Amino acid sequence: MTENPDSPLSRPKDTAFPVVVGTADWQNPGWWGTYYPPDLPPEWRLAFYANDFSGVLIPATTWRSTDPSRVEKWRQDTPEDFAIFLETEEDGDTAIPSIAGLLGERLAGVVTMSQSPRPGHLQGVDMAEALRGAGQVVMLSPAELEEKRKLGRDLLALAARAEPVRALFVTGAVDASAVQELRLLAELTGLA
Repeated sequence: MTENPDSPLSRPKDTAFPVVVGTADWQNPGWWGTYYPPDLPPEWRLAFYANDFSGVLIPATTWRSTDPSRVEKWRQDTPEDFAIFLETEEDGDTAIPSIAGLLGERLAGVVTMSQSPRPGHLQGVDMAEALRGAGQVVMLSPAELEEKRKLGRDLLALAARAEPVRALFVTGAVDASAVQELRLLAELTGLA
């Protein structure tokens, strides 16, 4: 892929929050009937989610298997300052340019968990690696959200990093209220 300075992948994402806070996927089955109202149609869940969180990391298996018209709907269903990140494998993905065109300004970056991501991609890391200065996207487990004092100290340390963190995403089965608390802690520590 040729680097294009006008591409959404090459520009930093301007959002209402300095650091995006959300989850790796908004389609958490444990949220159906708890966070998402029981009568909320599945196609409205991303719009509902975007009211509480500033971004989402969409797994490669999700965005690759989704019809282009549905991807376009993701852009339409979210506010202008909502950030969509795409997960990809270490070796890159030839489908990224076409999905980038569909997402437009909502696309905030492509995330790989590789130790050396491709140019233009963001590196996703766990909290320990992020505290050592690696990566721009921090992947948190539900267990890390339970230790509030430690999480608060870690977020303060991330706020003091020389290289800014772009996003905090919670992976796995997690209660929506725990992610809302993460967002609040990120705000209190000056990250978001």
